[in-house]
Amino acid sequence: MRTIRMLVAVCLAAFCGSARGEETGDLRATIARLEKAVAELSDRVAALESKPQAKPEAPKPPEGPEEVAAGQGLAAVVHQQSQGAIELTGFRKTDGLMNTEAGVQHYVMSFEADIRCNAQGIWRFMPALEEDFKFQFAPTPRKMQPMDEMLFYSSNPGARVARGAGFRLQGKFHFERAENGWRITRIEKTGVESLR
Repeated sequence: MRTIRMLVAVCLAAFCGSARGEETGDLRATIARLEKAVAELSDRVAALESKPQAKPEAPKPPEGPEEVAAGQGLAAVVHQQSQGAIELTGFRKTDGLMNTEAGVQHYVMSFEADIRCNAQGIWRFMPALEEDFKFQFAPTPRKMQPMDEMLFYSSNPGARVARGAGFRLQGKFHFERAENGWRITRIEKTGVESLR
């Protein structure tokens, strides 16, 4: 439809432009110019029609935080909270969901992560009782008397772990969009299993 409108517009422009010069009675020259304009336009239309049409791009989903950045963020949290006693050894995003609430963008990233304990002690986290991951760690003192050992374990609730123990964590990062990018607001626990 657009091509036909262009053809009509060119023909009218050529005809009207030459009609002013018809005082000299040169109608044949006007017709020749119109035929030439129509031929040029036909060539342009043919060239356009022979080009492959670009397929419309599928809409891109809104971008949330990157998997690599989330893994690095978790590694930093684990190292900082455990003071190096727990180490992140693997991280994999399993799903993601973005929504907007009260004008603030939120992103929930489901993940699996592997951690390893680099010391013997107590991981101050109780999977059955807590909803969010914590990585505080109390290393076992080297030499303890039985009474001191009992006091140590009773004052440090959590899971007793051996040096080298590994765990697979399933969880969800809760992110919120800030002016400077995404920030973690919560690390929700959905599962913990021992890697033996």
